[in-house]
Amino acid sequence: MSKFNNKDIEILKREIDHWEGKFSMEAFVAHVAKVLNLNKLSKGTVYNLMKDYPEVKQRVEAARERYRDQKDNGAVKDTDDQLLKDAREQIKKLKAEVQSLKSENSRLQEKIIQMLYNAYYEKLSIDNLKRPVDIQEAVKALSDRNNQEKIAFFDKSLPPK
Repeated sequence: MSKFNNKDIEILKREIDHWEGKFSMEAFVAHVAKVLNLNKLSKGTVYNLMKDYPEVKQRVEAARERYRDQKDNGAVKDTDDQLLKDAREQIKKLKAEVQSLKSENSRLQEKIIQMLYNAYYEKLSIDNLKRPVDIQEAVKALSDRNNQEKIAFFDKSLPPK
C-alpha cells in the first residue's frame, strides 16, 4: 500500500475529476504534490496508487478520455497542458523583467556618460554635472583620445585637459 490516507485519496480523486486539458502524468504529479503539500512525489507512486485503488485508475482513464473527446470536437488546443501554460506564463514574466532591466541599464549608462563628460570638462561642479549633453558627442570625446589615463568604463584614453 501507499503512504496516502483516505483523505488524500479523496483529494486525488477530486483533482482528477476537475482536471481540464491534457492529462499528462508529469503535470498531474506536480499539481498533486502542490495540493497535498508533498516535497517529493513521483510518477511511480501515482502509478502504484492506481494499482492499489482501481477507482483512481478509472478516473485517470476517464480524464484522458474527456480530453480525447474534447480534442476530437475541436474544443481543446494542444497548448492546454498545465505545465506548458505555467512555463509560458513564467517566460512572459521573465521577458518583461528583462526588457525593464535593459531599459534601466540603458538609462543608467547614459547618466554615467553624461556625468563623466561633465566631470572631466567642468572640473566636478555639481551644477555642471547635472546639465544634459549629447550622448554621441560625449562618447566620442571620452573614447577617441590616446592619452595614458584610462576610463575603466570605456577602456579608452581620456581627452587632453
